[in-house]
Amino acid sequence: MPGASLSQLPRSHRSILITMEYTLNQLVGEWKMRKGLEPLRIDATLRRQDAFEIEEYAAREINIRYAELLATAPIELLDAEDITDNVIIENYNRGVALLKLPDDCIRPVELLMEQWERPAVIAEDPESPLALKQSSTFTRGRSCHPVAVADRSGRYRLYSFKGPTPPRAERILGIIQPPKGIIRCHPRALELIFK
Repeated sequence: MPGASLSQLPRSHRSILITMEYTLNQLVGEWKMRKGLEPLRIDATLRRQDAFEIEEYAAREINIRYAELLATAPIELLDAEDITDNVIIENYNRGVALLKLPDDCIRPVELLMEQWERPAVIAEDPESPLALKQSSTFTRGRSCHPVAVADRSGRYRLYSFKGPTPPRAERILGIIQPPKGIIRCHPRALELIFK
């Protein structure tokens, strides 16, 4: 299914999207080669004028760009994980639920609750027109067009539900921060890291 987003793929086909796992040391070596700094003489030490060693500088640049990639890149370039069992509904009032994601979740990419007909549209900016529409019961999301709005604390307000009991998560996918020194992404995403 070329060009299909993750939410359009059946669960059984999601593993087809290939992501690779790299160590930071592998990417530092690749960065140095792309910048023309490899191969060097073995007995030479290369140091920048501001006292950073090239390996330190490369690792810092890669970590900064990878953090940016996790926060903003299209889902097709990253490794989304099912976090359905790790989310918490902290508050439920008048058809609006407050969802807390796991601490290591950078951002959600798909939010589907039991009463909804489809995944929510995610509004990361709480001041966006879509987010502001959620303050009125007449213009807020419904089960046929649900909306999730990020708040300043990193939680998501989910609009809207029927009934007195809090909703349950059916499927929630998120971008998870990998362990330190590990980088998981699609090979095409490396171009964004090495730009």
